[in-house]
Order: sequence, then structure tokens, then C-alpha cells
Amino acid sequence: CRRHHKMLGRSQVVILLNVVGATCSSLASQPFTIPPGESLPDMPFLPKNAEYSSMNEDLIIWPTNAGNSSLPGRLLVFIPGANVATDFYWGPARAIQAKTPQIRLWVVVPSVPNKKCIELCPTSSACILLQFLLRRAIGKAVTMGVPRSAAANGKTFLAGHSLGGVCASSLAEGYAKTENGYAALMVFGSYVANHNVASFPVPVLTLGAELDGGLGRPAMISRSLVSSDRAAAAAGRGPEWQLDSKPVIILPGLDHSSFCPGFHVPGDVFPAEASNATALARISHTVGAFLTIRAAAPQYAAVARAQLRADMAWTRSLLAPWLAAVALEPNSALLPAPSSPVDTWCSTAQRVIADVPPSSFSRLLLNVSLEGTAAASFEHSRVHCSTAQQKTVKCNISSYTVRYGGLDIAHSCLVAASEIGCKLASAERVASLLKPDRPPVASRTCMDVNRAAINEAERLLNGSEAGRSTLLRFHTHGRPILLLPDKQVFGNIGPLFVSGRMSLEDNGTGLVASSLALGPTPMDSPLFPGVVYCKLLSPARVVDYMMIDSLKGTSGCLNKDSRHIHSSGNEQIWNRDNEPIMKENELATTPTLHASERVVHEAQAISARVDEVQLQPKSAQPCCVACHAPATKYFSVDVAHGFCGETCILPGLFHLFKIFEPNLTKATDGTPCREQYTPVGTHYVVYNGTVTHGVWPLTCTLDLYAPGPKALSLTSPSTTSNTTFEVLF
Repeated sequence: CRRHHKMLGRSQVVILLNVVGATCSSLASQPFTIPPGESLPDMPFLPKNAEYSSMNEDLIIWPTNAGNSSLPGRLLVFIPGANVATDFYWGPARAIQAKTPQIRLWVVVPSVPNKKCIELCPTSSACILLQFLLRRAIGKAVTMGVPRSAAANGKTFLAGHSLGGVCASSLAEGYAKTENGYAALMVFGSYVANHNVASFPVPVLTLGAELDGGLGRPAMISRSLVSSDRAAAAAGRGPEWQLDSKPVIILPGLDHSSFCPGFHVPGDVFPAEASNATALARISHTVGAFLTIRAAAPQYAAVARAQLRADMAWTRSLLAPWLAAVALEPNSALLPAPSSPVDTWCSTAQRVIADVPPSSFSRLLLNVSLEGTAAASFEHSRVHCSTAQQKTVKCNISSYTVRYGGLDIAHSCLVAASEIGCKLASAERVASLLKPDRPPVASRTCMDVNRAAINEAERLLNGSEAGRSTLLRFHTHGRPILLLPDKQVFGNIGPLFVSGRMSLEDNGTGLVASSLALGPTPMDSPLFPGVVYCKLLSPARVVDYMMIDSLKGTSGCLNKDSRHIHSSGNEQIWNRDNEPIMKENELATTPTLHASERVVHEAQAISARVDEVQLQPKSAQPCCVACHAPATKYFSVDVAHGFCGETCILPGLFHLFKIFEPNLTKATDGTPCREQYTPVGTHYVVYNGTVTHGVWPLTCTLDLYAPGPKALSLTSPSTTSNTTFEVLF
């Protein structure tokens, strides 16, 4: 073995050929080496051939500065994700080494039987088999020439991706107080048990991806950030301690698969916006900074902290809208229970249902009873309103939250409430006491509150730079949110309302929401006069959908479909029309690694297309300003091409045409396109021409409308129409 090791050299990358152990004869007969000297932009980050990509052997990767004994030496052990071969982590490992020049960093990626580490480490107290496997792999590395000092107990770094991050977390926690413990933990697209970063026994870097579509999605990672912030706020700690010991960072443009380039992880927003080369650059900058703080000489820490500080600032910009939205949920999954009454989403729902003008907001005092997730408590809560001092009205209303979880594994990654139950006072009841400046609109429904939830989500997203990028991406590529009229409870029976659920389903076309409603009951009702009960859409669910699930073929954590809304090729980044937005080298040379560059370029491209279509000659007469029975008006928005189309077709042909035009929607009035928002905030108001699509016998003639120069002031659509559904976006 010593002879063959000398022949290979310490600066070689050696892939060991057996999970349990390799003999001298097997190393001599089947060596597999990779020269380690490539620089980051030119390095191969994907398997080069079928032989390599099919391998799942132990990787031991030498640093290029291994011969510089003046630098500290450390070992990083990286546990692969479920079903991912070890060779898919060679690129990330080499990229991280390239960004830790002040450390001699050896990397070991152990092969795990069945590619599922959880079988060897189901909990932190039962990881002896995985620990044995890692110690064997480390032993091989030492045999091949890794310095014993670099692999010493307490100095080895531990990392893992996806399920490998779960196992790495359990392993680090289980051995934290033993002589075989680890120096620090890094989890990629994963998190520590219960997201409890605050009390985790070793320093931990939590690294997420903006477009992770599964259990590592931003809403999930936000739990770790909340825990980290609580730890940093403890006595004697501060921002610098947080950067050094508990950083929680989400990288822009990456998805879950970006951590193992070349492998498609189920449930992802795939492919990512960031190319593989850009993703590796971002990963290596962040991980390299964390390792530099933990292992390099002290003089390099300031620059490394600046990198992590910028990373965390962008992460907070991304998560700020989500955290603000989830704070509106009663008994939030992220925030501690309030010690006093709070302004929850049910408060907003009450103002919407009562149609209280802003001038009277201060006169309507709301006390929200938080019933948590206990259905029985919510069932027995009551609505009460009375006049108070200074012409104010005080109303006691109640709220109730239903969350995803239990056996619903497909949606276990959703942190937002699946519905918010609110018991409210009717518009007539509030008006009889408040006597506002104008009479209320008595026809306000739970659907109006759901529309307000979408407006609130947009408002919150517009409040941060990363949020605005999320919103633009949603308008450009996302599937819509569809609102159906409320479903009324049979006989206005309260227990049926409590036990029932709102309808919130993703049908592939979009997220379809329909509230469960009771009331409004008459003012002279002997039991519960003047009340409205609603099961409502949470603004946090809307934000999460806009961030992630709208970009996939359907909502969920493990779905395998892919809409291919964008590409991550090495030469170009393309939009949905297969038009190049920007070249890869433009992304690679962007001054900062913390901006969502692509959506900005897409906005410019969309604006350019809008300018072009407005210059096209218009047809003499539109065809479909008014539809003659039995034909009915339908419309469809094509954001990618910058148009909204209106047509008159027979209702019986709607489902047939919808096969070819998924966005086709029944109009609620005569000017549907004027009411639709463009990605840049205007409306489709400029008549551009009349065209005929399809071939005989299935053709459709439609009027095309292009975006106008500025946004229109639109009144809310009527909620009393018999529309099939309302397309909000």
C-alpha cells in the first residue's frame, strides 16, 4: 500500500473502491485518479463519463495546497443525500477547497450502503453504525496520506446534504460530548433536529437554497433562522457570535439539486436559475468563509465574516415577507404565543367582511381570542360586539388554525397554515353599532378576504429587494392562484362548519381556493345573530406558493414533475420562450454574489417585448368586445409574450380549448384583460389586433391586448356574479 501511495502522490484525488475497506491488491489493480489542480471556473463539476457517473465509492480528495505545511490541516467528512452517488459531490468539494486557501482541507465523501444513511443513523442515540462507517473512511484517508493531525478527534468537520444533513446532524449531536466528537457541522438543504439551532451542541452552518422545493424550502429554513436569532439574543452574545457559530443562510438562485450538480432531486424547482458553475461559486464562498472562521489563522476572520454577513443580510431580505405573513397566523408555528391580544389575520378579515372604511378603523376595537388548533375550543367560542367609549365599537372574535402534517407526507414541507378559521361579526351588525360615514357593502364574502390575503402577500413581497424578485419571478413563470366562490355550510349549522375544511388544492393549472362559509346570519336570529364564519386562505401560504410551488408542476414536497420554466445551461440562461436572457460569463462576473440577477434581466426583456408589441399595426375592428348568446366571453393571459386575449366561445367547448390554453378563464365582466396585472404593474389595455388560432374545425378568434403605459385604478370585481372562478394572477 505504501508503494502504490507513493506512486499516486499526495496531491492526487483517490476514489477508494470498497465501502468497508480496500485491500492493497484492489488498489493496485483498480486505481481511479483525478488530477486536482483545476481552477473554479474551468473545473469539471459534472461526471465526465458513464464509468465515473455510475460509481458510488468512497472519495478522498486532496487539496492543491497539501504540501504547504505552514497552513493548518483539517478534514471535512461529507455525507451524501439519499440515492445520490458520491461522485456528484466531487465538484462542490473541489469548489470549497478552492475557497479555503488558508487551510489545507482534505475532503472525504463516504459511500453509504443503499445510499440511505438513515438506515445507519435513525436517531442521535443510534448512530454507532454510521460512526463506524465514517471512522473506517477516515482511516483509509490517513492510510493514503492524510495527516493524522488533520483527522484528529475534535478537529474534523462534518457536513451533509439533504437526508445526509439529517444524519450528519444526528451524528454530531450524538457524539458531541465524547472523544470522537466533531469540530463543527454544516447542513446543505437540510436542518438540525426540530430546527433547534440555538441549543445545538457544536457550531453549525445551515445552508439553504432559494428555490428548494422540498423539505429544505425557505419557509422551513426560516425556523432555523428564528432559533439562531434567539440564541444570538441571549446574554453575552451578538451578531459576530451568530456569524461564527450559528449562521443560517439561503443562497439565491439555487435549488436543492444545486448541491449535487448533475442529479435531479424529486420535489425541486428544477432546473435552478443559477447555473452549476454559479451555484458552486456561491456555495464555496459561503462554506469557505465558515471554515476560515473556524480553522484558519485569526487575521482572515474579518473578511470571512463580511461574506457571511452579506449572505445573512440577503437571507433576511428573502425571508422578511414570509416571516411577516406567518406572524399574521393565530398561534404561529414560528413565533411564541403572545402574552396579550394581537392583530392576526382574523382582524383583517373582520374589517373586510364589515367593509369598514379606513377612516373608521380606529373606532373598531378588536379582541381576537386565539383558540390554537383545538377544534372543540373554537366551536364553543362566541362573537360579541358592544359600544364603548368615544363612539368606538368593541368586538370579540375568535380564530383557529389548521396545519399540514400528520400522515400528509406529500405536504409535510408546508409550514404555513392550511386554513385559518375566523368567527366574525357581520357587516350589518358592525354597521348598526359603528354607524360609519357610508353604508357597508353587505355582500362581502370570505372570498373577498382570500383576495385580500393575496394582496397582502404581494404588499409584503414588495417590501424587500429579494421579495420583489420573488414576485417578479412568480408573475413571469408562476402558475396562478384561482379563487372559487365560498361553499356554504348546510343549514348554517355551527358544528358542521367547525368540522369542515376549506378547499385548497393544486390542480396543476394553479392553486385553487374556496372558503367554507357560514352566514351572514339574520340580525333577529334567536341563537347567533349577525355573524359570519370563514375558513380562510393564509397570506403565508400565498407567499410560500409564490416563492416555490407556483414554479413547479404542482404543489408538494416530493413531486417528480418538472415544468422546465428556466434552464441552468453553462453557456446561456434562457427564459420560457427559449430566448437567451444573459450569458453565463455575465453571471460569473457580477460584482456581488447575493443578488437575484436573472429576474432583473427578464424584467428588462419583458419590457422590451412590451415596447415591440405596442408598435405592431392594429386590426380595424376587434371581434369580441361583446359576446352574443350562447357564446360567452373567456380570456387568457400570456405573460411570456406580453398579451392578454379575449374571445367568445361556446361554454361546452371550454374544457376542450383549455387543453391547448391552460390559462383560459371565464370572464366575470366585459373587460377582463383591463383588470389583469402585467409583471411590471400595468394592465392589458392597448388593443393590438385580432388573430385566429388553431386549424379547422377547431379554431378560436381572439382580440389581443398589450400592456398600457401605467397602472389603472380598478374597483374590486363583484362577488355576487356566477363566475366559475376568478384568476387573481
